[in-house]
Amino acid sequence: MKQLTLIGFMGSGKSTTGQMLSKELGIPLLELDQMIEEETKMSIPDIFDLKGEAYFRELEHIVLIKSLNSRGVIATGGGILTNSKNVEQLKSTRNVIYLKGKDSTLIERIKNDSVNKRPLADTSTELEITKRLENRVNQYEEVADIIIEIENKSISEITLEIMNQLEEMKE
Repeated sequence: MKQLTLIGFMGSGKSTTGQMLSKELGIPLLELDQMIEEETKMSIPDIFDLKGEAYFRELEHIVLIKSLNSRGVIATGGGILTNSKNVEQLKSTRNVIYLKGKDSTLIERIKNDSVNKRPLADTSTELEITKRLENRVNQYEEVADIIIEIENKSISEITLEIMNQLEEMKE
């Protein structure tokens, strides 16, 4: 397999699942946020604070295009589909996997995540996060080749389900 792309809201487990899939498939993990931080030598929160969301979204698009031309598991940011250019790009790509979770699960994961700083979540209420998710669900589903429900599943179970779905798509 040359490549697959993980999409979903923040807290859905794209990075963690991407790490496991990368190992299983023997291909690199291309984590877009990490790639942006390495290129800019700035953290994502600093980019948002100093340059704004529009600037970040343009960087994100550039890094997505580079990644789609590489071999690997691509872990996108939760807002990747807010840029219409990314929607069109991902629609024309194979193996796009949406990690879908319930609002309550995602909010709980976001609140309990002490490692990742999330500029749009750190300053939002639960209602604002829920509205943001509601606005994105249809786009996630429209772009995805595979939808994986993450509720009550371990990363291993999610990874196995993805591997099985990919195998079925080959047949």
